[in-house]
Amino acid sequence: MTNTPEELKAAHQAACRYPHTTPDMFQHAALIRIDSNEIITDENTRRTLIDTSPFCRTLQGTTIALPTYNVQLPGKAALQDRIAILGIGSNCSPEVLIKKFQKAGIGGEVYLAQATLEKHAVVHSAFIGALGYMPATVMPQDNTQSFVTVGFYTPEQAEALTTTEPNYDLVHKSGAVLTHSLENAPVLKQGALLYVSIWGAFTEDGTDPVLQSGITQISPLKAEPTIWTSDKAAEITGYGTDIIRFLENIKPGIQNLESRLNHTFKLHPQNALAATIEGKPVKSATLYEQAKNLPVPMLPRITYL
Repeated sequence: MTNTPEELKAAHQAACRYPHTTPDMFQHAALIRIDSNEIITDENTRRTLIDTSPFCRTLQGTTIALPTYNVQLPGKAALQDRIAILGIGSNCSPEVLIKKFQKAGIGGEVYLAQATLEKHAVVHSAFIGALGYMPATVMPQDNTQSFVTVGFYTPEQAEALTTTEPNYDLVHKSGAVLTHSLENAPVLKQGALLYVSIWGAFTEDGTDPVLQSGITQISPLKAEPTIWTSDKAAEITGYGTDIIRFLENIKPGIQNLESRLNHTFKLHPQNALAATIEGKPVKSATLYEQAKNLPVPMLPRITYL
């Protein structure tokens, strides 16, 4: 945990590099070997075949059985019965995924491909994270196309990943998901899972969400980087341009959850658009359980279309 203002500001600046993506991450599929810190992008990862598996899997706390896929890289054993989860923020980054799984003590391999979300925007979510920025979420949005990733995880990996997303419902997006940057451009006919923030989207003007500029998108909406949301959050919650004083009130740690929630509620409703998504709820955000005994307003819920 950071202590001095200088340390806190340095940690904040590092966090505001979120979603920790680079353009090349959306150009090449990758095989991620967690245990050895390897990220392989070569001709074989581009020629990978992805087929629907006949088996469904469940995760701890999920309400429905989940469709799975088999991933066949040339010259190696198939990654069988994998759960497909779309990456819309830092889960697009192989380096971030490795850190998350290693911290959770989970190993193995993950295949990360590229996917396209039609009529959906990846935007800044209207909640304040532990280091003062607003992570990403997805909202339905006409005339918008988002280029994201899709990871293929074992049930154990999927459960570990979900524990890192307490502010998000796990949602099943039914209907075909299009992949790209693969030789045979497979279509994920059974859809994929997706993390959707219960807090909805941040809006500066009360009408339109703001795109996360770290994700490539075709849209009439304006895009801004993560650091922009932090400056806006500090201003809206009463700290003006004093980012250090803002950060001192929302330091990392579950013991500060009440403070961060109260800061987040100051964004609502003037600077937040309620969360909506087309899909089926699979697992509720764990934040509901974490916050149930705190003296804060009732947490919002996602409207499923």
